[in-house]
Amino acid sequence: MKLKVGKKVDPKKFKLGQIEDTKKLHKRTANLIKSYALKADVILNSCYLCGEKLPDGSFVTIYNFDYSFCSSCGHLSGKKRLSDQNLQKYYQENLDYSKTYTDATQIQYRLKNIAQPKVKFVMEHIKQPKEGVWLDVGCAIGDVVKVVEEYENWSAIGCDISKPSIEMGRKLFNIDLRQENISDFLGKNPRLLFDVVSFFGYFAVTSSPLKDMELAVKHLKKHGYIVVGDSNADSFSTIIQKSYPEFSTRHILPPNTTHQFTKKSIEYIFKKFGITPIAYWNFGLDFFELLKYLSLMNNSFQDTPLCNFLMENLNEFQKVIDKKCMGDYFIVIGQKTK
Repeated sequence: MKLKVGKKVDPKKFKLGQIEDTKKLHKRTANLIKSYALKADVILNSCYLCGEKLPDGSFVTIYNFDYSFCSSCGHLSGKKRLSDQNLQKYYQENLDYSKTYTDATQIQYRLKNIAQPKVKFVMEHIKQPKEGVWLDVGCAIGDVVKVVEEYENWSAIGCDISKPSIEMGRKLFNIDLRQENISDFLGKNPRLLFDVVSFFGYFAVTSSPLKDMELAVKHLKKHGYIVVGDSNADSFSTIIQKSYPEFSTRHILPPNTTHQFTKKSIEYIFKKFGITPIAYWNFGLDFFELLKYLSLMNNSFQDTPLCNFLMENLNEFQKVIDKKCMGDYFIVIGQKTK
């Protein structure tokens, strides 16, 4: 399996903001999640992937949601979650979450700096078909779909349950987006086959990773590809959160973070469904996350020469983390072999 690490970012694009704004976001996030912890009515005692009994106690507790690593496959599982109905209510109430994907001012930035590098990485590592068809599951506004269709001889479809995201994507890009989950979409189109099925930021929030992966593999062409991009549980950001869980605002963030993969557990689920990993890219914003935590712990930190120096050298510090494959995000490409 080919390994790639690191991704440069422009430090000027990342601002700690006024400390009061940072604190307000943290307080709003913490209070909302704690209120939903009382509504978490689905209790889990076994791993989402392999079914082994989870260890007693917890690896980390974030706003009254417990998470544990499976000792068998290395997966990080939440020990309780919201029902699908309550999770939808949370998304509707959490305006900060929806703004991430529907804020028009961020769309061009996301296209150039997030969607394009993802698609480029995949295209560089797969055998190009004469006419490629790509399905992006959990597509949000369809930025990945938009980028794929810019490649010659490629077409793409996206599916997502978010009505605002789908409507905005259709309006902005004039692309094929379906407001459906993967099961309903493929159930209505049983004969569709794809060269690539991608899941970016999807598996950590779904309650049915095995079912969704099995369905995707079933709809792959012979020697087609599965692409998973998601948060890395074995990361420096995880270490930060375990050390100071009371300041969490992203990464392992309940209730939408139901579970998270490690490199070991993504290889486990690929093997289970006859997928051979061929390329793995690890990168993240862990060092910027550390600076956010320091800002929350010390009101004057962001006005110091120390903060300025660390921000100016953000990429260099992140390189240390990425070289250890401990960035908080990964993309893995696997090819169907069965």
